[in-house]
Amino acid sequence: MTESDFQPLIAWLELNPNWVFVAVLLIAFIESLALAGVIVPGVLLLFLVSALAGHINLPIEWLLLSGFLGAILGDGISFFLGHYFKDSLRNIWPFSRYPKTLQSGERFFHKHGGKSVMLGRFIGPIRPVIPIVAGMLGMSQTRFTVFNALSATIWAPFYILPGYLTGSAVHLVLPSNFYPALFSLIAALLIITLSFRYASLNLQHGSRIYAALLRNNKSQNTSSKDYEFPLASLSLFIGSSLFFIIWSFLVLRTGLLSQLDASVLQLGAELRNISTFVSDISSRIFIHLTLLGDEKFLYASFITLIALMLYLRQFRASTLLVISGLSTAAITHTLKAVFSIARPELVLSPPVSYAYPSGHSSGSTVFYGLIAAFIAQQLPKTQRWQCYLLFFVPMFLIAFSRVMLSVHWLSDIVGGIALGLAICGISRVLYSTHQAYDAANRRDITVEKKAVMTALCLWLGILIGYQLYFFPEALQAYQLRP
Repeated sequence: MTESDFQPLIAWLELNPNWVFVAVLLIAFIESLALAGVIVPGVLLLFLVSALAGHINLPIEWLLLSGFLGAILGDGISFFLGHYFKDSLRNIWPFSRYPKTLQSGERFFHKHGGKSVMLGRFIGPIRPVIPIVAGMLGMSQTRFTVFNALSATIWAPFYILPGYLTGSAVHLVLPSNFYPALFSLIAALLIITLSFRYASLNLQHGSRIYAALLRNNKSQNTSSKDYEFPLASLSLFIGSSLFFIIWSFLVLRTGLLSQLDASVLQLGAELRNISTFVSDISSRIFIHLTLLGDEKFLYASFITLIALMLYLRQFRASTLLVISGLSTAAITHTLKAVFSIARPELVLSPPVSYAYPSGHSSGSTVFYGLIAAFIAQQLPKTQRWQCYLLFFVPMFLIAFSRVMLSVHWLSDIVGGIALGLAICGISRVLYSTHQAYDAANRRDITVEKKAVMTALCLWLGILIGYQLYFFPEALQAYQLRP
């Protein structure tokens, strides 16, 4: 099917805009329903209907909620069918006709467990069968509901926002330097991705660089056969520290970055001023992102993570988190006071602290960076770079939101990320000699999984409450001055 096949539906929805939300809910429902998503081109339909919604300025919140509910209902009914029919499902059409589809879903579920409910929603060939397989294989309803809700929370904006933003941008005239800036950003992110991958693969135990640098090192702790000298973390600390020092010198002692800072700040302000609608949508998105890096929220996040580590008997890791979190706050505030660089003053109520380095950037980098480090140490060496790259996404988005909201210069967030990476690196180096102690005190894997899920739900509850409470105030504070 092509776009022209759905033109009558789009035309009717344009005349009856209130039905757009119902259409999105139904499309998301069918797209998530067992095997129906293979027959119905749900991705194309969602894009077209979302583009129409953006074109006629329908509220994005209600559109995302519709997609979220449809996705939950579709997967929920699929899970119920699997839970009800169990193995007899194999003899029911269409599963009896396409047994390999069910078998591939089972293999994926056995390999990834509960995570398959989240991962499978984004993998085309197995997407329609994972929920029904989860029910068939006896996954608990509570556990499925948690994973289903989390995956739908990510899925809805991932599939709806591209069409919505495309529809809203049809008649916009972008600033002249928009595309050069966009291509530069893409190039920078590509370089970061390749650097993460190269460093992770070539600075780990077993690589040639690792062996060459440490062949004659007699001082490393070898009391544990599983000990790995944290060469990648040490390299991260040294490289990020040197970069931060050089970058700070350029910011403080030269004017080389002034024009770049001014250009990026102006571009962000122009993008928000293209139209009232775009300004409202972009402000809301970036404010939600920037609240994730607020100092109060990061303190609550660190406390939640520390409590989890204490419960899991990871006492050295808990101590590391306390020291890293407090050190990040102390160092960032001290450097702000010493450097005394003024912020941009384009919003109604700019933050009162100095600009450089960005506290949102350094704090979120340390928080998500250390989580990535704890998870990555449990993964095969060849997959660790993917974990680090995944957790770099929230670091980048939070930092980027500060520039787009016109409360930081570009140099501020670059310096903040570099500082945060340096703290992550040295923290991981210091923890390496205590890792074996924590590993020996770990709880049962089943207990660990339940504790992690409980902590994740608690953190999400804190996140939602924080957003609901502080968003109205932030929305007013971050409005551009007339």
